[in-house]
Amino acid sequence: MEILENFKKSLTWADSLSIKVDVNITPKGIPGKGPYKLNFILYRKYNLLQWEGNIAATDCNGKTDPDNNHLIRKIINEREYFDAIGKPGLSPIGALITTDFNGIKEDLLDSDEFGGPLFAKIYGTNHKNIPDLLSDCNDIHLRQNQEDFNGTSCYILEGTTKYGKVTAWVAPDKGYTALKWRIEKTGDDLVNDVPISRNELILWDAQFECKELQQVGDSIIPKIAIFDINIKEKNGNNRSLHVVYILSDIQLNPDFNALGAFKIDLSEGAKVTVPESPGIKYIWKGGKIEPFVDGPTFEEIDKTIDQIKKQQ
Repeated sequence: MEILENFKKSLTWADSLSIKVDVNITPKGIPGKGPYKLNFILYRKYNLLQWEGNIAATDCNGKTDPDNNHLIRKIINEREYFDAIGKPGLSPIGALITTDFNGIKEDLLDSDEFGGPLFAKIYGTNHKNIPDLLSDCNDIHLRQNQEDFNGTSCYILEGTTKYGKVTAWVAPDKGYTALKWRIEKTGDDLVNDVPISRNELILWDAQFECKELQQVGDSIIPKIAIFDINIKEKNGNNRSLHVVYILSDIQLNPDFNALGAFKIDLSEGAKVTVPESPGIKYIWKGGKIEPFVDGPTFEEIDKTIDQIKKQQ
């Protein structure tokens, strides 16, 4: 279907870019969780990714939540995933570094916190974006008549997938950008591989809307957008998230070397966790990670050796 193919092409602006994203998230019905904000710069060069910024949160009473106020520095290069640890405005005091990052990368790209819906991606669809889901529909169809969405004429694509009913409002006069899309899950519709009914849910409804667009080069890109997800549980509880995105300072196909993107670095001596080597301490030294053995560790090694000798 030509409309669907053009919708897919409209998302290629996100393949290589530098962009500033401000995110405001308001949760409801989630115990202990209050509003929080993220601001970050996203660098992306196809499979190379970096999020650089800060997150600030409050608890349900509106008080600052110090446990969730921290810097954001997440880098995925060809070899590893780097996730810095530290407070906003300060140098990282440590980091996690792992070579087992494929699942991490896909989860970050799907995350509403880190901008997934801006690129027609959402948690719960096994990492497929909206046009991919529509491509998989056996019953995909185009509503007979175009409809206006905020004054812009749109084609309406609909289809049923194992992840729920998918609908997209695609605007031909706006470069086939989807001004709105929605996924509705009920019954045995899947969140990834698990039916929502198994999680005691009766409705999982997610919706994205572009409120304002901007043109950068030949691409039409959201400037202000919102994302809402509403979940109804069988016990009568309702949970929701309301997310507002504001995009600015967009560069397409920038000079990433000049921007200093995708380079992993820490202060000398910063602590590093390597999940592949549990129980071993590491530090950042000379631009790389090295094992760190302190006095107590030597004492433990000596004790172990003595115990082995006694058993012989």
